Amino acid sequence: MEGRTKTRFQFKLKSLFIAVVVVSIWAALFQVFSWQSQIVLAAIGLTLGFGCRRTRIATVVVSLVMLLPFTWVFWIDFYWSEYHWNWVRMWPSLPGLFGADYFFKYQGGWVETLAASVFTLIAMGIGVLIGRIGRRWLCAVAGIFAVVCLILAYGSFAAFRM
Repeated sequence: MEGRTKTRFQFKLKSLFIAVVVVSIWAALFQVFSWQSQIVLAAIGLTLGFGCRRTRIATVVVSLVMLLPFTWVFWIDFYWSEYHWNWVRMWPSLPGLFGADYFFKYQGGWVETLAASVFTLIAMGIGVLIGRIGRRWLCAVAGIFAVVCLILAYGSFAAFRM
């Protein structure tokens, strides 16, 4: 025991990448998310797998800040109908839902979900590009995105309840 030193657990982005890949494969196999929403998960997984260190850190922060406010979809006290499952399938693309609804109103179905995924990816891309400049920029992007996504999550919750 004298020669052994205790090593603390260190969080590594590689383990997060593996977790995202496992969740993506699980979601694809069991078709929890729609294919439009899986595009968002695949983009996050690829960026975590092949990006440089600053890009991976910015991706983790921006993804968490953008997607965590929308986890209300999993935790609300609402019966699990097909309507609720449609919202769960759209979860990764919910941050872009209002942009898609503005530009593709009354298209319905997969067109609106695909547009929401594209808007989410554009916002994530802009956030990651700005956030990878430096730590202050990442904090600023995280703060702005947190406020905007909290407002959008509240709006999407209100739309869900309608």
